[in-house]
Amino acid sequence: MPAMGWLGIASREGEVSLFQPEFSVTLEGTKRTFDPEVFYFSDRPSITLPSVESPVTQFAFTANEDTAVIVTLDEQDRVTAYWYEGGVYIHQFQFSHPIRDVEQMLLTPNGEQLYLRAANDLIVAVQSPLSSTNREYQVREIVTLGDEEKQVVDIALLSGAYSLLVSYQNGQVSQWFDVLSDGERTLTPIRHFKLASELKSILPDTYRKGFYSFYANGTVQSHYTTSEKLSLFERAFEKAPSAAAMSPNEKFLLTYSDGALSVSEVDNEYPEISFSSLWKKVWYESYPEPQFVWQTTSASDEFEAKFSLVPIAFGTLKAAFYAMLFAIPIAVLGAIYTAYFMSPQMRRVVKPSIELMEALPTVIIGFLAGLWFAQLLRITWPLS
Repeated sequence: MPAMGWLGIASREGEVSLFQPEFSVTLEGTKRTFDPEVFYFSDRPSITLPSVESPVTQFAFTANEDTAVIVTLDEQDRVTAYWYEGGVYIHQFQFSHPIRDVEQMLLTPNGEQLYLRAANDLIVAVQSPLSSTNREYQVREIVTLGDEEKQVVDIALLSGAYSLLVSYQNGQVSQWFDVLSDGERTLTPIRHFKLASELKSILPDTYRKGFYSFYANGTVQSHYTTSEKLSLFERAFEKAPSAAAMSPNEKFLLTYSDGALSVSEVDNEYPEISFSSLWKKVWYESYPEPQFVWQTTSASDEFEAKFSLVPIAFGTLKAAFYAMLFAIPIAVLGAIYTAYFMSPQMRRVVKPSIELMEALPTVIIGFLAGLWFAQLLRITWPLS
């Protein structure tokens, strides 16, 4: 689980080890010393799952220091979930019927959703708390991801775990996420990326809404889902690596091939900016439909930045229109009065003052109004 930094190993007998590597750095003069440590879940190198009656073939998990959810699949096609709190086993749940031909299991970091893929079919199960210590997973829907011409080969969670990336045998990669319609959430295909059929694997970004694709000839591409932008295209390796991982800051790519590890520096700045993300409607995660939205920051590291300039441009034009609606009649009538009806003595004072104000930028006038005039009004007429 790259975003959370936890790794897990499970044996066929149901012995599970959850751990998190950490690196502390000590600076002595100009020399840096790295001190690696491994922290185990609940300070235990391994935990033994209860009631494992058949060898475990697959598992998925989510964990922090003392809370974990572990889901296993055994040789009898039984899917079982185990909950741990405070490092202590509290509850387990098993689906009432075996689930055949499960090829992949994915669990969201909060443990709320479980994905089970069997060929082209995807079972979406959501966690339902029966009590504080008794929970279960209920099947929300079964989605068909592909057909005979589009065979699914892999699924992966995009950063933030709101979207699912589905890879097909013909090289296509599709983004799916939940859409609320008529009060119900449904996993919906949103956008598609037509890649080459020589695609070997994909790697989601650590915190941004993009993914890297690796091809048989060693080419690496980076696509950003929100902007639908191809931001990186380079033949970086002789062949596709066997495994790849991205650093938390997304500046270094670690690959493994033929018994050797390689570290590559990645220059992939601002992939979220494109013409479509700035000026077209974009279907953002969890939104019911494509919209124009400007929202560049959030408290979440996996936040999907929204850079549509349409609301800003429209707001500027709207504000200018209403300002001119009031300003033009007042300015024209004021100019007529000053030129034809004002006394010469007053005109000699008013006309130079207006001409002097024309030389001042309106930003400066607004700045003075905000700092000085607004404070003066507040002192003169305090709010009750």
